[in-house]
Amino acid sequence: MKTTSLQLFILTALSFLPVLVQAQSFRFDTIPATKSNSERSYQFERTENRQNNQTTSQNRSLQVEPATETEKKQSFDPNRLVFGGSFGLSFGDYTTVNISPQLGYAITDKFVAGGGVSYNYYRYSHHDLSLHYWGMNVYARYHPLRYISLQLQPEIYGISGKRRGSSIDTRAVPVVLVGVGGILPVGYRSGLSIMLYYDLVQDDWSPYEDQLFFTFGYTFRF
Repeated sequence: MKTTSLQLFILTALSFLPVLVQAQSFRFDTIPATKSNSERSYQFERTENRQNNQTTSQNRSLQVEPATETEKKQSFDPNRLVFGGSFGLSFGDYTTVNISPQLGYAITDKFVAGGGVSYNYYRYSHHDLSLHYWGMNVYARYHPLRYISLQLQPEIYGISGKRRGSSIDTRAVPVVLVGVGGILPVGYRSGLSIMLYYDLVQDDWSPYEDQLFFTFGYTFRF
């Protein structure tokens, strides 16, 4: 009887063994995704996509920057260069030669700034005097109206020459010209200029006498 009971107990225990093994395998191998894990996975993918989009935007901005820098470098417009100056000749008892080219830039439609070089030769037959002037200048020209010009032009000259057969010591001669005048258009981008000037410094060796004087010139844009 005892033996029979023990045998029944062992057979019963063996019959539940596959169920226990299957239950352990089910719990160990299969882990269902919880709601929090799903949300984390979605947030991770969304964050990763956002970072990829930002990286793409940065790459696009880096590709645009060189073009922007090029545009800044090309802000200089050669069409706004202004070439002009004056040229003059006179012969007789009082001989003069003037060559004064200038190059400027139209910063705005009303304001031009630039500079130039100048050579002047004077000969006074009655005084047996001849003078050479080599110089440079800077100028600022403003157009309050379309054909009206106001100009300020500092100059510095070096002077040499002869008086009654004797050489004159070389010296520096400062000049500051202020002027007003007009420009008569000739063609689309050029014009004749007529200016009335006065030298404010009036150095003893100034090439401009203590009086108003006119100059005639020609200007054009490239």
